[in-house]
Amino acid sequence: MPAELKDDGQVTAMNQASGVAHDRSVHAFTLQVVLGANAGTTFAVESNQGRVLIGQSPACSVRLGDPKVSRRHAALEVMGGMLRVSDLGSTNGTYVNGLRVYDVMVTGGETIQVGDTAISIQSRNERVEPESDQTHFGSFVGASPEIRCLYPTMARIAASNIPVVIEGETGTGKEVLAEALHELGPRASGPFVVFDCTTVANNLMEAPLFGY
Repeated sequence: MPAELKDDGQVTAMNQASGVAHDRSVHAFTLQVVLGANAGTTFAVESNQGRVLIGQSPACSVRLGDPKVSRRHAALEVMGGMLRVSDLGSTNGTYVNGLRVYDVMVTGGETIQVGDTAISIQSRNERVEPESDQTHFGSFVGASPEIRCLYPTMARIAASNIPVVIEGETGTGKEVLAEALHELGPRASGPFVVFDCTTVANNLMEAPLFGY
């Protein structure tokens, strides 16, 4: 979000409580905007967050006011102690140390350029505690430290009016989380509508989703 909270949040797992101790060491990166409209702003990307989005959209954790940055410009994700930087089909491209990239792993010390904004990347290691003692979010159940760190973010998303994409493998609780976001959101009094895209031909998909 992390099934992963990418928006755009991404939730990738639903973990039941267990008696096994969890390693709470988190590899993290600090991002500082060193050039552009948001110069001086810092952001954190941690291994328990899942994918973090850069862009102008309110759904982006790294939200920039640069007009040359796309709404959903790039994604960041900590993987194996490194930071994955992925361009999301942006209009003006994503650059790392001056080279245009589409999907690259960095270790810290690099500079990301998106539009007229330059972002410095620094690596750090730390131990973190979950922000919440919750073991469930509506009908979504999970008590691992990784999932508990997501509950405050889930609450903010449920209270907002932005579109959300939940991604994850089959059986990780994506639909359960979607129902929980609906139940605890501003549209709880309305119906929760499930639209199965696999049952509709590609050429007929646009009308039921977006109208005529």
